[in-house]
Amino acid sequence: MKYKNSCSLLVALAFLCLSFSVSAIPMYSFGISTEVTITSGEVVFIEASLRNLGDESIVFAPSFPGGVPSVQGGSVPGAGANGGGWNILSNGFTFGPTVGLEDFYSQFEGISINPNEELDFILGSFIAPTNEALGQSAISQFNFRLSYTDNIQGTLSGISGSGFDYSGFNNTPTVNFTLGTSHSSSTKEYFTGIVVDTSNGSLLSSPNWFDVSKTNSVPEPSSLSIIILGFLLLILLNQEKLVNENA
Repeated sequence: MKYKNSCSLLVALAFLCLSFSVSAIPMYSFGISTEVTITSGEVVFIEASLRNLGDESIVFAPSFPGGVPSVQGGSVPGAGANGGGWNILSNGFTFGPTVGLEDFYSQFEGISINPNEELDFILGSFIAPTNEALGQSAISQFNFRLSYTDNIQGTLSGISGSGFDYSGFNNTPTVNFTLGTSHSSSTKEYFTGIVVDTSNGSLLSSPNWFDVSKTNSVPEPSSLSIIILGFLLLILLNQEKLVNENA
């Protein structure tokens, strides 16, 4: 009877671990052309895409008055930009499709992105300079952040907090805006972010090349559950062996 009770407990714990291991995994990638030729004085719209690589839909808030996702009523996007060369930031750059108006968030209001689908949007806009020679480039890096919930945070660059440190991660795309005689763009490339549960520091998803062993990190819940399940099954097999030997 004692053995049967132990078996029941181990099976219950195994199912509990499996329930954690099959929980939804949030994951996304950011798409953008990394080589763009522009003309002098042109209003440039930086086209981008958000692709949902996760198991559940990304549901954005109906509006973005400010605050954490639970206050706004859904997931919240974010973006960052820096520049070198003649620098887009000093040429009227704003986030969103309208030069001089920060209307970035309006493109996401009330939008849902199902798994394996993507949303096209305008990351930002600027005016190409008229005082730079043909062939001169602005070199810009962009980040796209995604707050799934108050604690589940995605980013293309490093993130750290209490008890965890992923500051070494960087998958921000570098885009060259080169002055030429006509507008053209390279094929869009996709850059996968990391998603972290900031409440406990666990890494929920990341690109395959990211070496989490080199960070101060917490194992992913799914991996941890599989490890625990393996130990439980090992104990179960050992108990069965002992019972057979004592029979």
